[in-house]
Amino acid sequence: MLQQKNLFQFIFMLFILSACQSNKEGSNSANQETNFADSLNNIQIDTSQASAIIKELYYKNPEYISIKYIDKKPIIICALLDGSGIYGNSTINVIENFANNWQETKHVTIEYGHDIQNFEWITVQKKELLYFDYVVPGGSMGNGEVDFGLYDYTINKYYNLQFSGMFRNGDKQIDGGFNNIDSLKDVPEILQALEFKASKSDIIYRPSNEDLNIDNPKNAVKKFLLDNPNLHEDLKIRRGYYQDFKITKYSGEATKFFHDYLSSPECEISNDKYSVYSLLKSYVICFDKNGNYYFIVWIPFTTYDWVTKMDLTPENILTLNDRWNNTPEFVIDLNELKIKCISSKDYH
Repeated sequence: MLQQKNLFQFIFMLFILSACQSNKEGSNSANQETNFADSLNNIQIDTSQASAIIKELYYKNPEYISIKYIDKKPIIICALLDGSGIYGNSTINVIENFANNWQETKHVTIEYGHDIQNFEWITVQKKELLYFDYVVPGGSMGNGEVDFGLYDYTINKYYNLQFSGMFRNGDKQIDGGFNNIDSLKDVPEILQALEFKASKSDIIYRPSNEDLNIDNPKNAVKKFLLDNPNLHEDLKIRRGYYQDFKITKYSGEATKFFHDYLSSPECEISNDKYSVYSLLKSYVICFDKNGNYYFIVWIPFTTYDWVTKMDLTPENILTLNDRWNNTPEFVIDLNELKIKCISSKDYH
């Protein structure tokens, strides 16, 4: 009986020792796994190191660099110029570390984004997205576009809100409207975030009360078109017949505005009563020497049709020549404020 009891105690002790050893091994295994994770996540880099990594991968200097830590692991996001010239594209590249090896995991092309600005992270619906914007220059007509973009690196998707129109204020701002609002309405949080960023942008021209004043000399073109509706169409239809047109006289302080504006005209001509100036891609304006005031007499059909040659008789009959073939195109009677088209060209 005593032997059986001793045998039972011996077997029980073996069981306890075995369980302790198993727990110890399990604990060591967990610690080892934890150490693996800590080792993999214990990577710290700065901007200069990220730049070196980018240059090694792409043989290019990055336009922008952002280092983001996700679950303690760093990712590098950079903007790279892809192509050349004002219409070159850019790419947004995501670079991640796996087993101590940096490699690209995804990228997206930003069409015409040759000059990305304002790289920054913003939070949208508890999700961090990369914001940036860029200006796309237009053609010779002076138009352009500014794009406001958000990049979601988790799904490698780029959202952009476009605003296009005509450059003004020395090409520093764009006067126009948004093009693709409807395409973003299925992601309202994204649209709202981009609308907020656009609302703070200095690139978008927003008229002041002074700008909205139709009598302001800066709005002389709008005033002429408002006072002479359908003048262009009537001249195209009724060739060779005079059409009346209305003018606005700009005198007093307004003369200083036009005097400064007319410092470098495309061409000019004078007689005893008038000095006439044609501006590049703009209007034809007269200065009445006796009355000491300016007034617009012609606004071209298109930006490409500005006047490069004029004739003015002593009787105050002004002839504007076609810029393309230098033949007489419009005749303006400055005494009666009448204009007629004498060209046979096909206007579109």
